Order: sequence, then C-alpha cells, then structure tokens
Amino acid sequence: IAQEALQNVSKHAGASRVRVDLYQRGSEVVLEVADDGRGFEPRLTTAGGALVTTYGLAGMRERAELIGGRLEVFSRPGGEGTRVRAVVPARSEAVRSEAVRSEVARSEVGAGSDIGVLP
Repeated sequence: IAQEALQNVSKHAGASRVRVDLYQRGSEVVLEVADDGRGFEPRLTTAGGALVTTYGLAGMRERAELIGGRLEVFSRPGGEGTRVRAVVPARSEAVRSEAVRSEVARSEVGAGSDIGVLP
C-alpha cells in the first residue's frame, strides 16, 4: 500500500513534500502517506452515476480489506494535497495469513531479487 501510494505521489501529485507515518493506535496499525501536491477528486462519477476509481486506489483498498482493514483517501483538487490512510488490525488471523503468504512469495522470488514483497 505504501509503495503504491508513493508511486501515485511521484506520478501524479506534483508534490514537493511527502510524509509517511506508520504507527499503532490501540488495536489498529495505521499507515499514512500525505503529500502537498495538486490533489484530486477521489470520488469521481460518470454521467450515469457510476463510481470511477483508479486501479491504484482500488488495489490499495483491496489489499487493506484482505487483511481486515480499510483505506481512507482525503484529497481535494486545487493544491491542497492528498492523504491516503490504511487502517488494519494490529493482530488478526487475516494479518498472520497474509504474512505467511508474503513469506512464501518472498522465498519463491529468491534472495537478491529486484522484486519487493511487502508483508
């Protein structure tokens, strides 16, 4: 999630600063990526009323939900920046299962690979 959020800042935000925070809040772990870029409208809709989202945001949301969490996006066009916040349980079976899958994927990729697998 952090990697995708930082990639979005690099590609789209036009930001001069970005901040990454990772902390525990009670029974949750919170990741926040905030920038001072141009911002965007995170809930664009088509003329027919269907919600339009980007693959990057959808992927981050899906990753958070897979481990029992949620993704929050705060942004507004006009240079007010963007904040992406992922909130996940600090301890849960879903988190442990995802860590095991990541460890397996890491061992399959092999040491010294350029491919990064985030737990």
